[in-house]
Amino acid sequence: MREQNFPPSWSWVKLGNICETTSGGTPSRKIERYYKGNIPWIKSGELNFNTIKDSEEKINKEALDNSSAKLFPKGTLLIALYGATVGRLAFLGIDAATNQAIAAIYTPKNLSNKFLYWYLFSYREHLLKQRIGGAQPNISQGTLKNIPIPLPPLLEQIKIVNKIEELFSQLDSGIASLKNANDQIHLYRQSVLASAFSGKLVKNNKEAAEHLPYKHVVLKAAEPHFAYKAQDSHQLPNGWKELTVNDICEKIIGGGTPSTGVSKYWDGDTEWITSADIFGLKDIRPRKKITEEAIKNSATNKVPTGTIIVVTRVGLGKLAIAQNELCFSQDCQGLILKRELVTEKFALWFLSKGVEEFKYKNRGTTINGVAKKQLADLKFLLPPLNQQSRIVDEIEKRFSEADNLEKTIDKSLMKAESLKQSILKKAFEGKLLP
Repeated sequence: MREQNFPPSWSWVKLGNICETTSGGTPSRKIERYYKGNIPWIKSGELNFNTIKDSEEKINKEALDNSSAKLFPKGTLLIALYGATVGRLAFLGIDAATNQAIAAIYTPKNLSNKFLYWYLFSYREHLLKQRIGGAQPNISQGTLKNIPIPLPPLLEQIKIVNKIEELFSQLDSGIASLKNANDQIHLYRQSVLASAFSGKLVKNNKEAAEHLPYKHVVLKAAEPHFAYKAQDSHQLPNGWKELTVNDICEKIIGGGTPSTGVSKYWDGDTEWITSADIFGLKDIRPRKKITEEAIKNSATNKVPTGTIIVVTRVGLGKLAIAQNELCFSQDCQGLILKRELVTEKFALWFLSKGVEEFKYKNRGTTINGVAKKQLADLKFLLPPLNQQSRIVDEIEKRFSEADNLEKTIDKSLMKAESLKQSILKKAFEGKLLP
């Protein structure tokens, strides 16, 4: 047992010395009729620190009678024993059976099952470190029974549980608000782009449009696709043109992959990237280089600095500006721009919205990617060249502000999770109550 300066009324006990533990079982999958009943049968993936009120699968009484599965009563505390789910907890909100990857814990009268729940919740990291085995490491019933439990008197346990749940409820409310704020920041960015590419973010090339309230993340973009609504020609500001991606490009160049089995194609001087090497609008991290012979004998092409690389297959939606000459795989297309019409940064930001439109239109479907012709035909709203940098500056300013707010929110979320651990530590050291 661990040494601890507990209140005099507390003591250390082993879970197996005061609780009964047992596990479930899996009826034979070869007998289909076993899984055509109305008895809930729970798998470890369904445990997620919740109260289980239904199950993904059901079995019948014959399956229960002919397997090691057992029917556990409503209110039973469950803990997962296998793989990545080790240490996950749940209470049964119904009578149900479980598979062998789950242990049921029955607490005695002097141990609150909620007190045990919160203690095991705080102890999960220790359990994860005790997993053994190969592909699916697990903990045993023996490991479970050897868990040391700090045991205060029952009345004190109840008070501790009430205090934990009161404090966690306050924290969870704050966490929910922070996560909602993060969602609103996403909508804010969409609103910025929608405003930018309808000529409303910067007016007359001199004054900023109506302020978008990023600081309060109070947004009224009612629909997620607000930023993707195409503008009709008659709505365009003076001097703007409605073109296509093909109109603003000297060339649209496809990519390819040199044969991986030809060693002389690799470890050359020219960077070669795939969609996995693109991490942001200006962040390309090449992992491989190819030789001139590889370029000559494969479908890949070298493109110059300033080319817009657009991912059109796996990773659809990623794009970046090439910071030097490079080649790329067939997952991408390279846009070599007409510099007399459009700047790299303006094209990059406009395309970041336009390519997202493909994803939005195909949400909920399995797509193989965007064809070269689809990309070439994508509508492109083009302001005069002397307005483009001003629009880009305003977008980047607004996005930077949103990024900073997002970082503040992320720090607050981390602080809230850390505070939860601090609450539990105090609780099980006897320091949470006055």
